Amino acid sequence: MLRRMALRNFQSFSDIEFDLSGKAGSVKSHAFVYGENGSGKSNLINAVFLFMASAGKYVRMSNPSDQDASASDDGWLGELARDMHMIGSSEPMCLDFDFSYDGTGASYSIDFSPDGRIIYERLECKVNSRRGVLFEADDKGIYMVRGLIRDKVFRDRIRSHSAQYWGSRSLLHILMDEMNRSNLQFLESNLNANLLRFLEELKKVDVYPTTQSIRESDALEIISGRIAASRESDLDKLEEIISEFFSRLYSDVKGTYYNREATSDGIRYELFFRKQISGTVRDIPARMESAGTKKMMAALTPILRAVDGKIEFVDEMDSGVHDLLITNVMEQTIPAIKGQLVSTTHNTCLMDSLSPDSVYVIGVDRKGFKKIRCVSSIERIRSTNSIRHKYYEGNFLGIPYIADLGLTDIASIWERKG
Repeated sequence: MLRRMALRNFQSFSDIEFDLSGKAGSVKSHAFVYGENGSGKSNLINAVFLFMASAGKYVRMSNPSDQDASASDDGWLGELARDMHMIGSSEPMCLDFDFSYDGTGASYSIDFSPDGRIIYERLECKVNSRRGVLFEADDKGIYMVRGLIRDKVFRDRIRSHSAQYWGSRSLLHILMDEMNRSNLQFLESNLNANLLRFLEELKKVDVYPTTQSIRESDALEIISGRIAASRESDLDKLEEIISEFFSRLYSDVKGTYYNREATSDGIRYELFFRKQISGTVRDIPARMESAGTKKMMAALTPILRAVDGKIEFVDEMDSGVHDLLITNVMEQTIPAIKGQLVSTTHNTCLMDSLSPDSVYVIGVDRKGFKKIRCVSSIERIRSTNSIRHKYYEGNFLGIPYIADLGLTDIASIWERKG
């Protein structure tokens, strides 16, 4: 799970740290980040997205329906990094991540130049019995600890690819590619065990930013799409999960099902809701459902994955969903989380259902410098206190302060300029 994230010259953050450390060396299983519009909440999710894109998990899709998108798009990574670099800064953009897992952990750093090139990379974790650097790379070359890759042919191939792609593709990306194409027995025989454990941990990470198109080859489109006939059992499971979830969530939903059509290229499917409307149960295509219902369908995936032990980062998971509905869902989800769920939100009703240790607020000072803090580190919160009321009172910052808008004067500008 993610223990800590530090960002420099990233979007609107010149230097910020997001610490998810818990008590007695633990890591928090869930966190919700608040702040006024434009404070940079989405930046946190974007940073994890850039990290995972640099590791090769996410690629650009020119067409969301294109299932043959290239497995690697190094040019896109450069564009992504360039777009996320703080405007007006000539200093490198630096991303540092600390992960904790299996009683140990790892620290990974990656730096980008203003034009989007990778200029530095480092992985540090346990080496034999002590912590040390597993690999480090910059424009001068690549260092790998002895024994990181035992097989000489394999090691030479990694070095060759790293030299060939340096600047546009990370060594982590190259190692992840090898992991995905090699069998486990070969990897266990030839890769440092601590490196292998870190790569396995990264496979658990999913990111859902609001501004990027994400493609995972094994992802199912929930509402409609096409699937290979050999994977129909996946569709059966998803159908049952959605039916159970929404029939318990909404009083008028009696169930859901997939209308299926066998074709030469697999199975085409479309989700339908069975809803009680004006005394009659009617079959409604999910594509005709409200934006809030569609948002809940999208939120279902990271919720279930977090419960299943995965690490989920979601931007505005509850946008467009009734405050009380998402609050009720989270009240039941949080005790069941076996992995980690981190989300940005504006839902202040949710605050009073959360522990102070899981509520974070991004504050902005008068010079535009930003800091993200857990509310329990700002002020002692008693069980009788309302986090929401304290937030509204400005105790934690992160709330909008609006001057007199003078809308009549503003509207008159149009007439004067007309």
